[in-house]
Amino acid sequence: MDVNLFFSSMLEEILDYRNVQKALKQVTSNKGAGGVDGMQTEELRVYIESNWTLLKQSILEGSYRPGAVRKVEIPKPQGGVRMLGIPTVLDRLLQQAISQWLSPKYEPEFSTHSYGFRPGRNAPGEPGPELTAGADNEDPALHRSMRRFFTLLRADASRVSGSNSAVVRTR
Repeated sequence: MDVNLFFSSMLEEILDYRNVQKALKQVTSNKGAGGVDGMQTEELRVYIESNWTLLKQSILEGSYRPGAVRKVEIPKPQGGVRMLGIPTVLDRLLQQAISQWLSPKYEPEFSTHSYGFRPGRNAPGEPGPELTAGADNEDPALHRSMRRFFTLLRADASRVSGSNSAVVRTR
C-alpha cells in the first residue's frame, strides 16, 4: 500500500466540502470563545466561504500551520485554577472535520471501558458502575495496583517537570 496515496485520499475525504459543512454546523452551534486570532464562531462561515479553496490547498500541500492556543485560567470549585487552551475557531473546525471522519471508523475498535473524549461515554474520572469503588465485582488487588500506578505516574511527572504539581488525581 502506498502510504502517501492513503494519506492523500484520507485528507481529501476529511476535507470534502460536505464533511467540512457538517463540521462548520457543529462548531458554530457549540459557540465558544475565539482563539488568539480573535475570530469568533459567528465569523467562521463567511471566512470559510471566502477562503476554502486556499485553505484546503494549503492543508493538502502540507503548508498549513495551526494557530497558537489561547490560554485561559478557569477557577476550580475547590479553589485554584486550571489552564484551558482555546484553539482558533478555524482549528476547531478542522479538528471537528477530522473527528467526524475518524470516529465512525475507529469507535467500534475501542474498549467498552475506554471513556476519554468519546461521544456517549462517561467523562474521565467517572467510570461506569462496573469500575467504581465498592462495586460488587471490584478486585481489591486491581484497585491497589491502579492506585500505585497513578501515584508513580504523578511522581514521575513531578520529577520530569521539576515541580510538585499533581498531573493525575487519585482518590
